[in-house]
Amino acid sequence: MKWSYLLGLCCLSACTEPQFRNHAEGDAGSCVDAACVASQQEDGSLPLTHSDAAIDARSPADALRGSYAVHARFYGWSTGIVQVLHEVIAIANITREGAGLKMRVETCEDSGQLLTGFRTDVRVKYPEHFPVRTYDLVVEGGSFHTTDEPLLIGYTEKWPSGCSAGARIASSDKWNADGKCDCVQGEPPTRQSDCRVIDSDQDGNPGMTVQASGIVSATQSVRIRDRSQYVLGVIDEVGHRHHASFEKDEDFVELVCSPGDCPKYTGRFCPITQQPASFVPLENANVSCREVLRRVESNLLFSGEGLDGSFPAGC
Repeated sequence: MKWSYLLGLCCLSACTEPQFRNHAEGDAGSCVDAACVASQQEDGSLPLTHSDAAIDARSPADALRGSYAVHARFYGWSTGIVQVLHEVIAIANITREGAGLKMRVETCEDSGQLLTGFRTDVRVKYPEHFPVRTYDLVVEGGSFHTTDEPLLIGYTEKWPSGCSAGARIASSDKWNADGKCDCVQGEPPTRQSDCRVIDSDQDGNPGMTVQASGIVSATQSVRIRDRSQYVLGVIDEVGHRHHASFEKDEDFVELVCSPGDCPKYTGRFCPITQQPASFVPLENANVSCREVLRRVESNLLFSGEGLDGSFPAGC
């Protein structure tokens, strides 16, 4: 897929210096008019101007603060023979909290491809219900990385009221046909009957729903323990585009599959240097996932960064 990018920025009057201020928090209302937009570079970033001297004086943390469209890609092998190509499109809002930075990430789309000579497409069915994740953002010189606790999707670590070890208690979850669930301790759930399983995407099914289509067509209910992080981040202090690697690390377990022949995801990921992530500035924090996806579908975001069926060499 061939993508190009053009920032949709608001207009004021002329290309005066204040209009090139950073999009970060504290600069709300900074805009670029139509003449400025017309002079943007091919990747959608603003051309360098005399105002960049002022931008260069900012700290790296200041250069990071703001709202971004994020495109993360990661690759790996499943069961040793299936190539996995996966991408996430998201919105990240980076703000200062106390002495540090927080990055709140909202998933807009989570999809991928499984290649064995034939292709199977997979996607999270309801990405709008994907839990929002808040990272601590660590800045070291001109680089950055994230840290946080694992994100639990499709289950909770806490028992519901009334549970005791080994007990079966009443359950209102419709996927438990007998009206009961199992009180299980220790490792995360592996069965839909576990009382800790919840309906994360609010579709009436256990866990989170993933759809597969192509050579394999199926619907999976899964639970995930996600420890993935953004690492090896490189800060563009002018604010055009930041880059990082997406270190994929998750425990992904199928709870139920229909019609019973779902793709398997056990395997390994490629080195983190082959898992790129791009952070492209948005004009403000009010841009929605729907608008970001519209820009992607209209070839206005992430030029040349789509999954095109190619796999990293040496992985």
